[in-house]
Amino acid sequence: MNDLTDPDLWNKIASYDFDDPQAEAPFSVRLARENGWAPVRAKAAIDQYRRFIYLVCISDGMLSPSPDVDRVWYLHLTYTKDYWNRFCDETLGQEVHHYPSRGASESQGASLAQRPG
Repeated sequence: MNDLTDPDLWNKIASYDFDDPQAEAPFSVRLARENGWAPVRAKAAIDQYRRFIYLVCISDGMLSPSPDVDRVWYLHLTYTKDYWNRFCDETLGQEVHHYPSRGASESQGASLAQRPG
């Protein structure tokens, strides 16, 4: 099992900026708009996503995100260069893959996360 604490990794994830200040509709604005959320809910979901990704990175096996975290993750995946290059490679130092469920209900987990190896 991996060490269940990695302060350096957490600091990198915590300081990761999802919003491009030059974007007409930054990530958090798009997230709120596309899901019909208030900005405060979008911010909370992004914070939960940070914690979820951290747990995926320090854990063995697969983890399932909450529905809100899954929505953040789906949107983040559409920013392919940002997700794979800046987030996975540069920030996390590893790939984190998204596996959709095989028909599970939302309460059973809509998707799973796993890092290779």
